[in-house]
Amino acid sequence: MERIRSFIIAGTPGAGKTTLLSKVKLKNAKLVNMGSEMLKHAGLSDRDKLRYLGFDEQKELRARAIRDLRRRGGNIIIDTHLSVEQNGRFLPGFSLNELKELNTKAFIYIDADAKEIIARRKKDKSRKREEESEEEINMHRLLNIAFMASAASELNIPILIFRNSEGMADKVAGELERSLNELIK
Repeated sequence: MERIRSFIIAGTPGAGKTTLLSKVKLKNAKLVNMGSEMLKHAGLSDRDKLRYLGFDEQKELRARAIRDLRRRGGNIIIDTHLSVEQNGRFLPGFSLNELKELNTKAFIYIDADAKEIIARRKKDKSRKREEESEEEINMHRLLNIAFMASAASELNIPILIFRNSEGMADKVAGELERSLNELIK
């Protein structure tokens, strides 16, 4: 079994990380969506329903997904969330031990202005997301960055932040692609 090396790419829902990743060509790495990996074990038909599960159930699904990813090995880019909002409380997307199990080598954060996030969410009919105010989105953004900074400090790994402003997706995707492929070497 090949040893895993993971690179976590995250952002507040609606920041555009999945859109950016669809434009990126990776060398020597596989892209996985953590929600989709967890869904394989959940018995649910919709990834958006995962966040309504209890915290212990989410942790168990995440543990199963991590075991699967570790068995695959190699370089893995994990499209995920650093925190999950659930009825006004925020649950961490990963524990420090889980990040160690995944042999996490870097965090990549996709950020966008709260107004842009709101507009993107309204346009995206493929997802079921609650409406949130700019203040609520900004609180979620800051919490994500706090979770990421704390874990990165503990793991002694870098953080890369990309600002995905409206109309800049192709440029940002190019920068993201160059950075990811450089990290993966």
